[in-house]
Amino acid sequence: MKHIALIILLLLASCSFTPLHKATEGHYDILSQIKLGSIISSKDYIFRNYLIEELNPNRIDSEQKFILDISVSNSTQDLLVQKDTTVSRSKMTVIANYKLKDLKNKIIKSGEIKSTVGFEQNLSSYSSFTQEKEAYKNALKDIARSLKSPIIVSLLNKNLIINENISK
Repeated sequence: MKHIALIILLLLASCSFTPLHKATEGHYDILSQIKLGSIISSKDYIFRNYLIEELNPNRIDSEQKFILDISVSNSTQDLLVQKDTTVSRSKMTVIANYKLKDLKNKIIKSGEIKSTVGFEQNLSSYSSFTQEKEAYKNALKDIARSLKSPIIVSLLNKNLIINENISK
């Protein structure tokens, strides 16, 4: 039994398998080549910062080869309404539609990522406003984190990432 486990271990070690989510310099080099599209509102700057944090955490300055256009929308729904019609809990759904394009405007990957978060509604309007704002930030952070994998996979599938770059 030990011999079989040893053989399997040796076979796995020799296959040049690299985990997709491993934070290698090659991934960051490729992801740093993505230029973020234009920002429309001040709320989107927060999202832009989260994206930069996820896609290019080392702030590598490289030639831009891809453009990532994202539009964000959100909606709020009351979940828990008291008998006196006051709302105590709400749900926010944030949807990001994205398109990853090359410099010739050819779409490499497009899709939609959704994040749903809940937040408390209090009698204090300031407290409710802060809770809603924090929930929105958390949803944006979740979307930025979730967007990284489909981008890497689509670049791998389109053979736009050279394997030597990944296995640095």
